Amino acid sequence: LGKQPFDIIHCQLEPIGFQGMLFRNMGFLKGRLVTSWRGHDFPTYAHKFASCTYSNLYDQGDAFLPVSESLKKELIDNGCSESKITVLRSGIDLVKFPFATRVPRQDGEIRILSIGRLVENKGIEYGIRAIAKLIEKYPRIRYRVIGDGPLKNQVQGAVEQFNLQDYVTLLGWKLKEEVIQELREAVILVTPSFTAADNSKEGIPNVLKEAMAMGAPVIGTEHSGIPELINEGETGFLVPERDADALASKIDYLLSHPEIWEPLARAARTHIESFYDIEKLNDELVEIYERLL
Repeated sequence: LGKQPFDIIHCQLEPIGFQGMLFRNMGFLKGRLVTSWRGHDFPTYAHKFASCTYSNLYDQGDAFLPVSESLKKELIDNGCSESKITVLRSGIDLVKFPFATRVPRQDGEIRILSIGRLVENKGIEYGIRAIAKLIEKYPRIRYRVIGDGPLKNQVQGAVEQFNLQDYVTLLGWKLKEEVIQELREAVILVTPSFTAADNSKEGIPNVLKEAMAMGAPVIGTEHSGIPELINEGETGFLVPERDADALASKIDYLLSHPEIWEPLARAARTHIESFYDIEKLNDELVEIYERLL
């Protein structure tokens, strides 16, 4: 606070946007109020709180930066003026995610990877169900899950329910370097995301961008902003939410056609370089700031 005045107060999540609005109203902060919307909390909060609470932020905020067109639509539907909204996608540092096309492992092991908190909308149980449908055809398949969270016991219970202890490994939290190594060794990354009971959703998962940058084929769901990232059949594949059969079928298709891995991976890397390079997106953010001043 001692370093004021500020030109911009940029709140990186909508609950922080409420805090920024409160502090500015109390006179603790001065500056334009910008709020980013990343998809993790927005639908949950909108589901829980009266629309008038959000209307205060919409009226007093100077700019809103959703990470996807789908979140932009939700903001508009929830009462935010479209003139205040600019889609600013969340980018990744491409230097940290070097590209390498996948080839079948010499030992025959097939590594399928998911990364995310063990919460309902990540859909990890659907990944487990899909693997259960594939083990007879692919006895060397291995599903590795990075992440922890409140549903850890429930996810572990699903592993035991389908007797997949030899096929599914819950790795818990990992350092970024370890996550990158897992991405390097994975044949496919899957994100079985869906809209949870409390209406919480994804924005566009960064793990999908990271895998696409590194050359791992990806399978996502027709959920929130994911179809804005994945061009079906060109940069990855999409399946319906909560559909373990469709997910298993798409994994099977990819494993049965290794000849498509390289063109798929190269198209995905080009797409990430074009639209999700953090350096380009930082330049866009500076332009947004300058327009506000």
